[in-house]
Amino acid sequence: MVQLAPLNVPLARRIQVLCVLLMVALPISLIALNFVFVFNPLLWGLYIPYLYDYDASKEGSKRWNWVRHWNILKQFRDFFPAKVILEEPLEKNKSYLLGGHPHGVISMSVWANFLSSHAGSFEDVTGIPLRLATLKENFKVPFLRELILSFGIIDASRETLEFNLNKKSCLFVNDWKCRGSDKEHINLVPQRRKGFVRVALRTGSALVPVFNYGENEIYTQKSFAEGSRLRYKNGLNTRQDKFSQ
Repeated sequence: MVQLAPLNVPLARRIQVLCVLLMVALPISLIALNFVFVFNPLLWGLYIPYLYDYDASKEGSKRWNWVRHWNILKQFRDFFPAKVILEEPLEKNKSYLLGGHPHGVISMSVWANFLSSHAGSFEDVTGIPLRLATLKENFKVPFLRELILSFGIIDASRETLEFNLNKKSCLFVNDWKCRGSDKEHINLVPQRRKGFVRVALRTGSALVPVFNYGENEIYTQKSFAEGSRLRYKNGLNTRQDKFSQ
């Protein structure tokens, strides 16, 4: 049953909720926009520039700093609220590979702390420019590609990671999945997801672990009993390391 917010909710809080909705809806809307172009041959010519800019995801050269300073990102971060806490300072002019865990459903903590350049974000706290890495398939979707490129995001292929780390860059990969978790426990699944460690060793980059506290509390997830058929079909009957918050 849908429960409406009470009338006494402050306006500032309502704006934060709206910004979260807009941030989640924006990439979905850009993906849906392609259906308008696909079924209209008169618009197919607009896809031609993508053929000449196919490797943009390797360098992240289209980053626009003003996008990372959108006020909507600040409102998005304040909704949770989210902040970056460093246990040790990071030196500048060095290459770093940040490994974030857990991934979560949509990685809200990554959007809040690593896409933004507002006060309290990673770039603000460390003073180090950061590039996020995501699946290469995301760059094959027109319009969505332009959005993620504007944030300076690169693809997560081994070649791209090594290319940027060799230039003394700071990269973030959100790697280990969070399967079968609930609001009290986090199950990290590290199997076959250690390639980013090898990349750090090859490039001589410092590997920085990042834990996204609270990511598992955003959504209510269905948990299946150990050994059940549904758990097996969802790929959860694998060896996992269980951490309790």
